[in-house]
Amino acid sequence: MAFTELMVVFVGDFGVAATRTPAAGGSAQDGTVIFDQPGSVVDGMDVIATEPLALMASTQWPTLAAGDLLTIGAHGYRVRQVLPLDDGATKRAVLAQVS
Repeated sequence: MAFTELMVVFVGDFGVAATRTPAAGGSAQDGTVIFDQPGSVVDGMDVIATEPLALMASTQWPTLAAGDLLTIGAHGYRVRQVLPLDDGATKRAVLAQVS
C-alpha cells in the first residue's frame, strides 16, 4: 500500500467533512480534512497552531489555492496559504475564519 493510500485512510479515520468552493469559480467539492483549531498541538510536536489549519491528501483537491473557501462544520474559512509537506503527498492549508 502506497503512502498516498495510507494518507487517505488516515484522513478518513481522523478527519472531518469539508467542502471546497474554488475562488476562481466552479462547483463545490466535498472532501475530508484533519482540522486543527488555534491553540491545538500540530503533528504531535510542541508546536501550537496560532490559526486554523487543514491537513489533507494532496490528491483530494490538487488545485487548492489561496482565496478558496473551505466550509468545515458550520464555519467558513478562506485559504490563506497552501503548504506541501515532506514529499508532497500531503498538504496543509493555512486558514482564516470568515463566518
